[in-house]
Amino acid sequence: MGCRKSFRIFLKIIISLGCLTLCGYQIYIVGVLYLSYPTTVDLQIGRSLNVHLPGITICTEISATIITDKIIELQPSLYAALHVGYRQGDAQITSNRINCSAIADIVETISYDQKCYTLFYNNGNNYDKSKYRINRDEAANLKNLAWIRINRDYMFNGLIYIHSPKQLHQYSNGNNVWQINANRDQFIGLSFTRQTTKLLPQPYATQCKNYSLEGFTSRQHCLYDCKVTAYTTADGWPGDVFATHNVTYSFSKLWMNDKSPAGHLEEGLSVDQLCRRKCGEYEDCTTTFYEVRPLRTEERDEDDYENMDWFTIGIMPPKSVDMTMVHLPKYEPIEFAIYVGGLISLYLGVSVVSVIVALFAFLTFTSKKGPFGPSKKPSSAKSSHEMLSMDKTGRPVAGGCTGRSGAGDGASDVETNNNNDNPFINRERQPVRPAPEPPRHRYPGIFHFMFET
Repeated sequence: MGCRKSFRIFLKIIISLGCLTLCGYQIYIVGVLYLSYPTTVDLQIGRSLNVHLPGITICTEISATIITDKIIELQPSLYAALHVGYRQGDAQITSNRINCSAIADIVETISYDQKCYTLFYNNGNNYDKSKYRINRDEAANLKNLAWIRINRDYMFNGLIYIHSPKQLHQYSNGNNVWQINANRDQFIGLSFTRQTTKLLPQPYATQCKNYSLEGFTSRQHCLYDCKVTAYTTADGWPGDVFATHNVTYSFSKLWMNDKSPAGHLEEGLSVDQLCRRKCGEYEDCTTTFYEVRPLRTEERDEDDYENMDWFTIGIMPPKSVDMTMVHLPKYEPIEFAIYVGGLISLYLGVSVVSVIVALFAFLTFTSKKGPFGPSKKPSSAKSSHEMLSMDKTGRPVAGGCTGRSGAGDGASDVETNNNNDNPFINRERQPVRPAPEPPRHRYPGIFHFMFET
């Protein structure tokens, strides 16, 4: 029996340790996965109630920009009636058209090799929704959102960008730019699609950063600002950053020096590395991408003398749906807690109810005074005393009640018979049974399997 009992105990210990190991390993795997803070993408596709006016930038090579006042002529085709609450007195309205500069000033910028003009730029200071948003149903009746005429004599290797209106200095992401051939084409009709991406900040895997808290519109704005600060401190303006009309610096000779790497400042550390370290490698939490889509092109008619010197761009309302990619936490804290709780219940058999029951039983049966008053233990002291005061024949002995003294055998026999007929004495002759032990508290789950016998 001893060997068999020891074997059972050993087997219980092995099984219990195996369950504990498996449970701990799976909790570790789930914990590592949760603490990596993965995200899942919620793709929202649908038509917005409004058409958002994008920023439009047209650039030409600087060598062809001789007379800047004639490089671009704007004749937009936005209906003034679409701007609810907009003061028409501030706009230059001709028939059913409104000048683009009435919505936002046309911003001129220049780099080392390009000059650009940006329409609908919104720096966020005086943002008016009635200007930058048009009801989709009303926009569908418009032939063009913007109608732009350019003197082709001043357009050489031209580019048109469609971008977020919060951006001014442009760079290509591959899909938001279209090349202009003003000598071959007389008209080009373009449309665009809009896609918004929303990321999550640390500690989630996307690790985005809200640069607006530091006074920048985007990460690119932060990099440009850092680069401009470094170069202007040295000797001038960096040639690859677009400057507005209020910049008075000359172009940096350090940047234009072909014989040495541009931007090696601060003990040999390049300015690009310096700015990446300052601004960080985190993406913007909210980014809006635009994709240019050509819809129609008309080749130049040399017999059309009226439009011989002009190149026209029509920006048409988008017909496709808007896409929004929202990154959400893949695992919520409540999901992690439920999964861990399920593993503990599966491998260890421990639940909240079993723990509460075990704790309640422990407090009830092991404390000197439980929640229902002191424990009452049945006592057999009186019965034992009465049994000890009787002899085998049922006669009382010392300490018990006695019959008549000095009586003969006959009296004894009568007394014995009377005692035999006495049910109380017969009951006392029965062997004394030990009092039942109080119930023990029950261990929860696997602890009951290990310790209860």
